[in-house]
Amino acid sequence: MDVFIYGTGGHAAVIYDNIVSSNGYSVVCFVDDNSDKETYLGLPVHKTPEALKLTKTGVIAIGVNHIREKVVQELLAINANINFISAIHANAVVSERAIIKPGVVIMAGAVVNANATIDEHAVINTGAIVEHDCQISSYASIAPGAVLGGNVSIGERSFISMGTQLKQGIQIKNDTVIGMGSIVTSNFEDHVTAYGQPCKVVNNRKKEDSYLA
Repeated sequence: MDVFIYGTGGHAAVIYDNIVSSNGYSVVCFVDDNSDKETYLGLPVHKTPEALKLTKTGVIAIGVNHIREKVVQELLAINANINFISAIHANAVVSERAIIKPGVVIMAGAVVNANATIDEHAVINTGAIVEHDCQISSYASIAPGAVLGGNVSIGERSFISMGTQLKQGIQIKNDTVIGMGSIVTSNFEDHVTAYGQPCKVVNNRKKEDSYLA
């Protein structure tokens, strides 16, 4: 099946590798409405209208959570029949009893264990571990090397940074950022930034605030 990848940055290159590693999909183009690139990784770069003439099936390769959500909404406003695929690397370990929703990206070396649910357009990055019965909400991201114990819940658009460890049963609400290398032993509410060992709130944040700088 022919697919597009929306984005032309490093995240898009990694998702391209995901798709190439598995059977069933062929990337025909990249899409970027804010770039003058003509090609990327040897494939054409189109604006959305041209890309949708080739295929209405694809995946969003935008690393920033709230921007990924915005792009999905914009594309569906153009064409409500777009089919978003899940891009799962062949070397990821995903339980047959895990629930993986459309648009999810799971990178090489990641583990998603039994009865975990990964909601639409969430990202499980390289080498991250999502244990049994976890709930990862739409547009959330779990960064490389993060470890989530069983029954952890991550809210919409929240971001768990590299190397962070979350004790079993922890709940992180929406639009919250947990900083790199944190040890999380308590719950965190919406719209905060927290980090440390143990992890503590350091400030409030808005959905649009930068966290990858």
